[in-house]
Amino acid sequence: MNFFKGSEIKFLLIIILIFTFISGVSAHFYVSTQVKHFNNIFPQLKNSQNKLSSKINKSRQKISFYSRVIDIQQLLDEFGMNVSNYSTYDLAYTIAKESKQHHIDPYLILAMIKTESSFRIKVVSYKGAVGLMQLLPDTAYYISDKRSDLNLNKRHELFDPVANIRVGINYFAYLKDKFNGNEKYAIMAYNFGPTNLKKYLARNYSLPSFYYNRVMASYKNILKMNNQI
Repeated sequence: MNFFKGSEIKFLLIIILIFTFISGVSAHFYVSTQVKHFNNIFPQLKNSQNKLSSKINKSRQKISFYSRVIDIQQLLDEFGMNVSNYSTYDLAYTIAKESKQHHIDPYLILAMIKTESSFRIKVVSYKGAVGLMQLLPDTAYYISDKRSDLNLNKRHELFDPVANIRVGINYFAYLKDKFNGNEKYAIMAYNFGPTNLKKYLARNYSLPSFYYNRVMASYKNILKMNNQI
């Protein structure tokens, strides 16, 4: 039995086709609208994502920096660092900040301080080198003149541990630059003098390694104390 005549079937098919067409057009319009909307908000979403990533990275860097400060403070305490005008946290912060600024390992700076003065603030060598990082006044003045924020004018200022550390790290950074980033030469020059070391290098003399070896031994010990090796 035929429920629909031929004309009715055609009409029904036309209705179905029209409905399908309208549905397709509506779906296309909806999708196009959503795509257009997404394209409009995508830059905003991308910008928000970039800002969030930047904040996360900054937070991670801060956490890493202050974690290092605390590590250095604990090492200073273990070495029996005793200061009256500053806390060991103040000194640790100075070491971490100046080292980071010049891309120097702060634990290497600790090793140099250990080798130079054994963390004694008031020590003066027979050559007249002063304080924690055993700086000769003329060298300290020279480095201070290169930095507007150091402002070192008098020898007695080198007995201030924060000032001494800042000038010492800046001097070491200066030596690294002078020897094209060669950290070993910079360590040698810190003790032997850059002019003397350049003469030795130019004449192919055997380099003085005693001071360098002492610093490296202290550096290795400090890393062990901090559970890094």
